[in-house]
Amino acid sequence: MKAGKAQRRADAKISEGQPLDEDEILFRNLPGKPPAGFPGGPEILQTLGRLIALLKESRKIRRPVTLSYSVVSDRQMQILNRDFRGKDRTTDVLSFSQLEGMEFPDAGPLMLGDIVISRPRCMSQAREKGHSARRELLILSIHGLFHLLGYDHETSEEDANHMEGLERRLLSRYLKEAPPGTL
Repeated sequence: MKAGKAQRRADAKISEGQPLDEDEILFRNLPGKPPAGFPGGPEILQTLGRLIALLKESRKIRRPVTLSYSVVSDRQMQILNRDFRGKDRTTDVLSFSQLEGMEFPDAGPLMLGDIVISRPRCMSQAREKGHSARRELLILSIHGLFHLLGYDHETSEEDANHMEGLERRLLSRYLKEAPPGTL
């Protein structure tokens, strides 16, 4: 896939030794027009920008962050899930953290990692749950963001409950502050 403008801009700044002074979202989307009811790239980027701002505020992150975010096909997701998790099937969201197990200086941009979302799974789950694909994408994005920060629902029931509570609070706050008619 081709690198987006934000990614090229971030790469150029980093290669020139310039600090990133604002959050960067490196976004890749499936080619073509999205299906009816699924947000397009500009709407996804706007939503992610607001989510990141709320996440940073809630987790007291005071420096710029960089996030890679991709919307992919089920086939692409199945390959990633097989290659990185040993599970030869598709899934809804994968997160690849740049933070887990590492010590980072408290300066410069914080490289969160990568979130990958399967558009077909997102749409299917939205239908199953009886809400919009936009809302399901929001839920999956929030879930992925907390994984990037090191939260894991597969370690214990207590950890799962804690992570779910954090996700619900961020979703609630986002919905409360979202402009009317958006999601």
